[in-house]
Amino acid sequence: MTRMSKERMNENNDKTCTGCGANLTQDQNHSRGCKYGPKDLGIIDVGDACIECGCSTAAGSGSWANRIPADDGIRLGYKCVDCQMIECDRCEDKRLHYEIIDGYVVCGDCITEEERLSIEAD
Repeated sequence: MTRMSKERMNENNDKTCTGCGANLTQDQNHSRGCKYGPKDLGIIDVGDACIECGCSTAAGSGSWANRIPADDGIRLGYKCVDCQMIECDRCEDKRLHYEIIDGYVVCGDCITEEERLSIEAD
């Protein structure tokens, strides 16, 4: 059975395997059979990479300040601000700050005055 490894970008903008660090820019076929796939290691620590998109969240990357620790049961690392955003159920814009109202995700722009007063009262 072939195991797929995930990739991320390293400091030189080369794609690297999050399982073993192999340079995927030079070895295009590596990801088809990385021996450090999820079944071998359990949870893979991807370091400063976003577990969703693979972008760097390291200091100096521009994503460090808003990253949050995260794991998805396979990868352990961080989520960048873009991957943390959730789509508003009313306007369909992706937002970082939102409220859950009657089971719906609602951004600040879509909250009615009545809903805002109810939230402040709680």
